[in-house]
Amino acid sequence: MQRVALADILKEEKSHITLKRSMYILLNFAILLINGNLQKTGSTTTCWVSGIVFSLVMISLTAFQVKRVSKIHETKREHNYKYHEKDM
Repeated sequence: MQRVALADILKEEKSHITLKRSMYILLNFAILLINGNLQKTGSTTTCWVSGIVFSLVMISLTAFQVKRVSKIHETKREHNYKYHEKDM
């Protein structure tokens, strides 16, 4: 299981554009567009609510990515992964 996790990480890092990354970017972009349209066309209340919801969603998505990257680094450390000199 552990070796498979490291192999999956290395496979994902070899290709810059993956389905997971593309979906994450598209989700962020869609949320940004929806918020922008609500900010332009909505009432003052709608602007405030959409701004607060947008902020909370973006904070949540950022926290998710930080946890994911932390888990990747943890897996690499467990397997004594040798970082390339330009990785850090």
